[in-house]
Amino acid sequence: MRCRTRNALVVLTAALAACTRLEPVRDCQPRGPARPVCGFQNPEDLVPLPDGRRLLVSEFGNIEGTRPGRIVLYDLATDARTVLYEGGAPAAAAERWGDPACPGPPSRAFAPHGIDLGRRPDGGLVLLAVDHGGREAIEFFDVTVDGAVAVTWRGCAMPPPGSLLNDVASLPDGGFVTTHMYERSTGTVGLGLAYLFGRRTGYVLEWQPGRGFRRLPGTDDGFPNGITVARDGASIYLDATMSNTVRRIERASGRELARAAVQAPDNVSWGDGRLLVASIRQLLRDREALLEEIERSQREPDAFGRFVVEVEQDGHWARAGAMGFELVNRRSRIANLGNLAIHPDFRGRRLSDEAAKLLQRYLLFELDLHRLQLEIYGFNERAQRHAERAGFVHEGARRRAYWRHGEWVDGVIYGLVREDLEP
Repeated sequence: MRCRTRNALVVLTAALAACTRLEPVRDCQPRGPARPVCGFQNPEDLVPLPDGRRLLVSEFGNIEGTRPGRIVLYDLATDARTVLYEGGAPAAAAERWGDPACPGPPSRAFAPHGIDLGRRPDGGLVLLAVDHGGREAIEFFDVTVDGAVAVTWRGCAMPPPGSLLNDVASLPDGGFVTTHMYERSTGTVGLGLAYLFGRRTGYVLEWQPGRGFRRLPGTDDGFPNGITVARDGASIYLDATMSNTVRRIERASGRELARAAVQAPDNVSWGDGRLLVASIRQLLRDREALLEEIERSQREPDAFGRFVVEVEQDGHWARAGAMGFELVNRRSRIANLGNLAIHPDFRGRRLSDEAAKLLQRYLLFELDLHRLQLEIYGFNERAQRHAERAGFVHEGARRRAYWRHGEWVDGVIYGLVREDLEP
């Protein structure tokens, strides 16, 4: 294993047939051609009904499934918002759709994410919704538009364990495709490392009645996000947020048919024969902030550092993690350590312990610092065990110092001085 300063230049380009940039909307006042409609809870996705006058909107809870959401109806002419479905209701006495092994209707934790409106073989409308509330599932809803619009739960399909889905699109043959963003066990830190190192995190799953799920070839990418299907169903259009691409992929073979560079693409849908792609500006700002840190570590190598942890694997060096330091007291030569993270693919080898020890010796003996310190949330027992294995000394705590997860938590303080490493 070795540790070295990350030296990279991030370049983002975009090649689009057309691009519409809107001024940021931060309140309920119009901005240029954009007219905000307020009163929704985290509106994540939307689909038009056949009349073109009303939309179905998924009001998202959260990705953890601890905050419920709902399906609502939005009238374009009046701005009226009507709740059509919330979890916790009993199943209708009707034929079930989806997987026969579906355990039943969503609980009150129902939290819809991506949605899609399709046609059943009998011509009826079916709404598919990614659900994170209490379970990871694709929920099937019967949609009726004669008179008042109604949405009735009719079944579900449960993806492979560990899946974390984002969007869904119905297929002409009665199945659907859905984007698996990343493994649930990856966590925020692992996802950040994948973003930093350009790793593929997920892929597309296809579901068919009677056959269940299969992984579509050729769809592995960095944070698969929005998805839609060509009219004939033979190909899909996939947004890969962390790869900054929209790709057209043949379903049967996985062969890439076309691609376009798009900055952090998110939702995607068809409109008047055009493919409409939403783009996330925040990811670009995150990359710019990372680039600024890299440039600072090169300008001030004795005061600020961002390092990459690399592991020798199959004859080459593989990027496995990252860590950093910042000089906080020049006179007393004290530095704060932080941002140590190992990608899930390399966990279980105690790489974080070895990397921390290498960084300690580099800072204390190469840069001639006197003291290293770090602070860990009181609930993060795994990080505290790592600190102690790496030789840091538990020095105390800032009691109830930080507001996290709805409560005040301690900040546990660890330190290390040169004498701790000298024989």
